[in-house]
Amino acid sequence: VQLLLVVCFAASFAFMLPMAGGPNMVVYSTGKIPVNVMATRGFVLNIVAIIVGSLYMAFLMPAFLGSYTHLPAPMAQTPQL
Repeated sequence: VQLLLVVCFAASFAFMLPMAGGPNMVVYSTGKIPVNVMATRGFVLNIVAIIVGSLYMAFLMPAFLGSYTHLPAPMAQTPQL
């Protein structure tokens, strides 16, 4: 569950280019923001999002989800021949 949440949050950290998401494309289509400005500002936003997201996933999500140590370890089942 925690890995799935990490992937979902990371997928929403797309700020660099117009094709990263719908809102980025809408802003770019006005013609007032060039791609190089979006890329430089988006790069900074991506770095900040990585740091904040990593801290959030490392410290807050375990508190919300609880511990999985009480569950048994997964075991592979071998087919009977």
